[in-house]
Amino acid sequence: MIERVVRVAATWLVLGLVAAAFYGCGSTSPETRAQAINLRPGDVPGASAGIVIRRPITYGPLTKPTESCDGGLPGPRGAFGYSSRRLYVPPSYAPPPGVSVPLGPLRLRPLVTARSVVYMFGSEAAALRELEVVSSARARDCLRHEAQQKQVIGESSGRAGSTEHESLNGPLYTHVQVRVLPTSLPHSYRLRLTGDDTFFPGPARPVYNDSFGFVAGSAFVVLYTSSEPHPFPALLELRLRALLYSRATGKTRKTVLIIKRESDQPAAPSRRLPSRGAPPARPPPALPRHSR
Repeated sequence: MIERVVRVAATWLVLGLVAAAFYGCGSTSPETRAQAINLRPGDVPGASAGIVIRRPITYGPLTKPTESCDGGLPGPRGAFGYSSRRLYVPPSYAPPPGVSVPLGPLRLRPLVTARSVVYMFGSEAAALRELEVVSSARARDCLRHEAQQKQVIGESSGRAGSTEHESLNGPLYTHVQVRVLPTSLPHSYRLRLTGDDTFFPGPARPVYNDSFGFVAGSAFVVLYTSSEPHPFPALLELRLRALLYSRATGKTRKTVLIIKRESDQPAAPSRRLPSRGAPPARPPPALPRHSR
């Protein structure tokens, strides 16, 4: 009997060691850990997904020229980013749904995309340093400068049956602004780059490029959203942020959306008026005074 108990205990010990070796942090590659956090096509019902990006990203959360400008990670420094597939959000999520923008003979529907990238650093201190760089005023200036330098180069055809060509050489974005958006998470940042997209013929189309990132241990998780001609749907963004946070930390962060209604406001005191058509109430008659 004792031998059987010892044998069963030894069997469970071996199985436990095998499971620990398989699921432990030491045996899990950074790419596997990152893809366990990243967005998936099923996170947005009805969304279509772009190609799989297999090569890791060797620069920081911002674009490569911006990282070189702001003092971040311009090249490989022991940190690698692993990207999700780009999710193309269906028009039903885009506010207002079903609205298209007339551009001459073209009618462009709203373009709404989202993707996430998990950057794996050697330590939490290194990830926090990159967060400090990305959320700095210098990084915002670099982003604005880079967006203003992007050019549209090429030429477009003239009238049908003619050989006329119009040269296209100008800024891709005009009226560029970069501003900080509020975030309630610790060790996080949130930026929005807005501008007018001049790539398509006709009137310029507003574009909203947002990035939201937070540090979880040695991982720097970033959600990138892009939307034209309206901002990214707010409720969908909150949902995607909550998914990334819960996958990265194992915790669920509750988001409370407070909407004040008129009925929630305290009513001002008012005098009770008599009903329309009714005579005003008379005071009760005084009692007769009796003399002794």
